[in-house]
Amino acid sequence: MKSTTLWYGLGRFIMCVATKCHLAQLRSTAKEKPSKPVGPLKVDDITEDQVKLSWKPPESDGGSKITSYIVEKCEARHPRWLRVARLPPGSLSVDCYNLIEGMDYFFSVAAENEAGVSSPLETDKPVTPKSKFGPPAAPTGPIKCTQITRDSVTIEWKPPKEDGGSRVTAYIIEKKEGLRHSFVHVSKTLSGETTLTVLGLNEGKDYYFRVYAENKYGKSPALEAKRSCHTKEGSRAPNVSSFSTCQGHYQDFTDLDLGTPKPVDLRVSLDIT
Repeated sequence: MKSTTLWYGLGRFIMCVATKCHLAQLRSTAKEKPSKPVGPLKVDDITEDQVKLSWKPPESDGGSKITSYIVEKCEARHPRWLRVARLPPGSLSVDCYNLIEGMDYFFSVAAENEAGVSSPLETDKPVTPKSKFGPPAAPTGPIKCTQITRDSVTIEWKPPKEDGGSRVTAYIIEKKEGLRHSFVHVSKTLSGETTLTVLGLNEGKDYYFRVYAENKYGKSPALEAKRSCHTKEGSRAPNVSSFSTCQGHYQDFTDLDLGTPKPVDLRVSLDIT
């Protein structure tokens, strides 16, 4: 009786008849699902309501030609996959429309043949649609204080390095006095003006300033002064309201106002007769 051994591998049956030692190869008619498309799943051309996806064909078609690619999306906050498109086999990219700006999405693409649908190739992190344009970057610092008086100071800054794709239309300036917690609005300048003289300050006080850049898409982060600006104090003559003497050896001043600015050297001449 003749012995026969049968092996199966890679879609082919290999049959060997021992007595005649010859090989015959017969192609199997069994079909398999394709492997998943080759990644990464690239995301390009992001706008406020659409993105473009692209990928490469699977390494194995499972013994049957690819018939389509299935593209799906999923909102990060709602783990439910929704069909975006079913594409012909020659398509290796797709534009995904009608997305919500600021929403996080995941995307996937799977290959399909006669045997079924492959495992999906997915984006490895959330994709957030957003406009190519937006608010500018913060103005460039530091904020410099010049021309300081008792009740005013001139501050200077430089334009932001990025305008967000739309020209800067204005700068917004705010101030804070001393240890107060909140800033208050001072002024809004034109786009080309990067200096401002702030009036109505209190004499001899510390002030902090911050500046925002603005375009038609919104307001930038703030550029804040790291050091305070101290307004000058007014000049007053020294005043002695009372004193006592001890036989001309020393003077005891009970109420002495040195005035402003403080004198470097104070000498009091008393004529006691």
